[in-house]
Amino acid sequence: MKTTIALEVEIPEETYVLLTNFIENHAPLGFNEVISLAVSNFLTNQKSPLNSYLSGLYDCTNNSQKMLDQ
Repeated sequence: MKTTIALEVEIPEETYVLLTNFIENHAPLGFNEVISLAVSNFLTNQKSPLNSYLSGLYDCTNNSQKMLDQ
């Protein structure tokens, strides 16, 4: 059975406008292809900030080293 993951995010108005323009500019593609491409590009652009954020949360090596240093 395929698992579905839902992610609800509030995006800034500027991002919404950029996504809307992107979708309108790629209208000759099918709807699903345009949405997939837009979401893929958006997530790719968010990858660096997210990785930076997550590295601070899940840096176990850093926490372990802090414990050893004490």
